[in-house]
Amino acid sequence: TIHKSKGLEFDTIIVPALDAGARSDDKPLLRWSEYLAADGALGIALAAKSAVGGADDTIYRWLEFEHKQQKRLEDTRLLYVAATRAIKRLYLLFRTNDAQEFKTPSSHSLLSRIWDAVQAEVIWSDAPAPALVYEEIDAAAMLLRVPAHWHLPETEEVALSNTDNTPQLLVHSLETMIGTALHQLLEMLTRFGVDHWRQHTTAQRQILVAQMLGQIGVPAADIGDACTQVIAAIETTLADARGRWLLSSEHRKSEMEWELLAAGKRYVIDRSFIDSDDIRWIVDYKNSVPHDGETKEQFAQRELLLYRPQLQQYRELVAAFEQRSIRTALYFPRIAYWLEAQ
Repeated sequence: TIHKSKGLEFDTIIVPALDAGARSDDKPLLRWSEYLAADGALGIALAAKSAVGGADDTIYRWLEFEHKQQKRLEDTRLLYVAATRAIKRLYLLFRTNDAQEFKTPSSHSLLSRIWDAVQAEVIWSDAPAPALVYEEIDAAAMLLRVPAHWHLPETEEVALSNTDNTPQLLVHSLETMIGTALHQLLEMLTRFGVDHWRQHTTAQRQILVAQMLGQIGVPAADIGDACTQVIAAIETTLADARGRWLLSSEHRKSEMEWELLAAGKRYVIDRSFIDSDDIRWIVDYKNSVPHDGETKEQFAQRELLLYRPQLQQYRELVAAFEQRSIRTALYFPRIAYWLEAQ
């Protein structure tokens, strides 16, 4: 839950069980670590675990010490993340059998990382464990039987309409994953520049996109077709003047996957920047394409009906801290279609 709370804030944070010790890691067969030599060269230290009953060599013990130090620092960083999520109140809780005899926490606990700083502020509270009371239960008395003459009550037949009310799936899961990969690539093109994409061969681009799709979870049988769709969408965007304008890194206060927090909720804006006319643009990428037989005008009306409230919410969030003209739009990379929300 601490990892998932990154970037979020709450009025009250409670971190329990700081006295609990972390589980010790099993000794791996091999330990290794990179190191920087005095002459600036990068080296690697490698050592194997000793045989059963034998003593570990000096390098293995040193690598084990380094690993423990890294884990200790990582645990401390994680505790810092948890504590800094609090806006108003932070409660750090731990247990001990006897407050009078308690001296220092276990070195394996998170409490030990902050004990020197907080020990003078500890508020001790007696909380004895409640006594467990076991009652004899008559199992026979718990059995309830239906009378032998009981039968289901008569019910009236309900006339059902012949209309098929099965909801239509708006987006297939594969389409969602293709959209995720497309978002990641558009962010990469904005961050590293369009030339970063163009300097690779077609085969290299296919390998890159296929790896991204595989990591997202696209089944192996679908990766080929999905890869073709994603690359085609990128090429369509790069051939479009508006698409290249969106991907340009020359805009002021350029943001990609811009995270905003409001009332404990997290919002992510795909693309935002300030143009040469001092207008803040908020743009959401959409993977949608028109349905068969649907005109672009009908497509635009349908998409605006779906996403205008979302864009308006983004506008209000940004307007709360930025005083300038704000405009919102949708961009559809697969068809290079720009749709401004008036």
